[in-house]
Amino acid sequence: MKRLLYFILVILLLPTCTERMVETTGDVYGTVQDAKTGNPLDNCSVVLNPSGLSTTTGSNGSFRFVYVEGGEYSLQASRSGYITNSTNVTVVPGSSVRTDLLLTD
Repeated sequence: MKRLLYFILVILLLPTCTERMVETTGDVYGTVQDAKTGNPLDNCSVVLNPSGLSTTTGSNGSFRFVYVEGGEYSLQASRSGYITNSTNVTVVPGSSVRTDLLLTD
């Protein structure tokens, strides 16, 4: 009887073990640089809309958003003394998209 129950349990659970996991999120990353010099800009505010996610660039001008639902977004970078710049980005589930932004003072 135990063997029969074990066999039935294995048969019922087998499809769930082989089912392929579907990715629903992706990553957005890049750098913010000075448009004239090409130097990376730290302490820039970077916002991903309409999700409302935000971050600040590091000393090398880099930023990253992880686990972003697939879809169309607007990516905006700003820093005091510079003109705000934005661009559109498409997040594809299961992949990373690089988007660099230039700011003009």
